[in-house]
Amino acid sequence: MAVRHNFRACIFYVMFLSFLISNKFINITTGAKSNKMLPICFTATDKMFMQNYKSQGPPIFVINKSKGFKNNRMNSEIQRKSQDTIHQKSISDMNEIQRQRKHLIQQICAKMKWNTTYYHEPDKNRKIIIIDKYHFQYCRIPKIGNTSWKRIILTLLGVIDNTDSEISFRKIHCHEYPTISLMEPNKNYTSFLFVRHPFQRILSAYKDKILKSFEGDFQITRRQILSEYRQNVTDENSGADVSFPEFVKFLVNLKGNLNAHWDFQHTHCAVCELSYDFIGHFENLVEESNYLLHLLGINTIVFPKHEYSYHVTNSSEKDIYLNYFSQVSSEDILKLYEFYKMDFELFGYSFPQELF
Repeated sequence: MAVRHNFRACIFYVMFLSFLISNKFINITTGAKSNKMLPICFTATDKMFMQNYKSQGPPIFVINKSKGFKNNRMNSEIQRKSQDTIHQKSISDMNEIQRQRKHLIQQICAKMKWNTTYYHEPDKNRKIIIIDKYHFQYCRIPKIGNTSWKRIILTLLGVIDNTDSEISFRKIHCHEYPTISLMEPNKNYTSFLFVRHPFQRILSAYKDKILKSFEGDFQITRRQILSEYRQNVTDENSGADVSFPEFVKFLVNLKGNLNAHWDFQHTHCAVCELSYDFIGHFENLVEESNYLLHLLGINTIVFPKHEYSYHVTNSSEKDIYLNYFSQVSSEDILKLYEFYKMDFELFGYSFPQELF
């Protein structure tokens, strides 16, 4: 008798849902209610369902192609477990990505470290940030999310309340962070760095430091570039904007030490001399930073929601990137690639075929 009653109830329920859909009380695609008055009707008889109904109102049903009608509220726990499963899967994927990145660096270092055309000795006087409380050390490379990561560190140090707190750019970068020698890291701490596509990093440095910066060093660099690659330069026009092709020519012919903003990434952090626990990519900065925070056991904060840097250049956007490099001759692009070839190979960036 009970079976027959349940069967009839199910038949009635299906017929009633068909009525609701046909009369547009429910959107069959989204499950959203229409502006019409939605009749109150449900067929489940278990106590939990009744309690949910009394406290939360009638259930909202959606169509699931594989499992039919589902109650969103009743399935919240299932959805949470599903998200946890996805999160675990992403962690597993990232672990494999990290293994591949570290293996690639070992291979390239073994093959190219002795080639002085491509490999460049690190500056052994450089410092890296070290945070004892959370047992990590961070090797910074300019133009690769430094401002955002410093926000994270200032939050951990208690200087600001959270990663989205208001704080001036100057205070972020002039804060005296605890540091340790690059070549003498704490081997018991998690060490990490972030890298970026070499050409997009160079473009970002150009737009930020050559076009916009009023700092003395970069004004000197602008005058130097103009005097070498532009005719009839006078004191009056020596502050004129340097074109991107002129900047590229300047780089590929540069002798001696490079400015930190366009220096080789592998020399910044001595990746052939030191073994890092985590190598992040700027192209996936938010996701990989949040994964790293999880790895460090830091679950109370997340990567900043907004881009707070005053030096945002959007140089990784495809259209901007292609537009600037379309101004550069193929010959100079090839020279620039050869100049930064070690960074391309070490960090898994392919030859920029899209520029030809």
